[in-house]
Amino acid sequence: MVLVTISTPTGELMVPDSINGKETLYLSNQNWIPPEMLIRVHVTPNAREYRVTQVEESVFEVRVDEIPESGRANKRLLEIMAEYLGVPESKVSIRRGALTRDKILEVIP
Repeated sequence: MVLVTISTPTGELMVPDSINGKETLYLSNQNWIPPEMLIRVHVTPNAREYRVTQVEESVFEVRVDEIPESGRANKRLLEIMAEYLGVPESKVSIRRGALTRDKILEVIP
């Protein structure tokens, strides 16, 4: 991990220059968060009930209780992941893989 020294009105801080390969965002309360979080998801549509299984830190398997027709399974996936992550649904979007079972979701804090 590479540390960068940043001068602030309250002094100098040593902070990581990136988190998960992304630029970091400085918040006024001196917490560092990535401006976006990318997570990989493998989706199984048309399940009896929905289920989220975390495989690794940013890799999930999600069973969706909706059919993959007219974007219904994708919409339900976003609802499920927003609830699981505790963020509003508007903060979760499909960045890649809208037509496949393997997707990359973007979560904006």
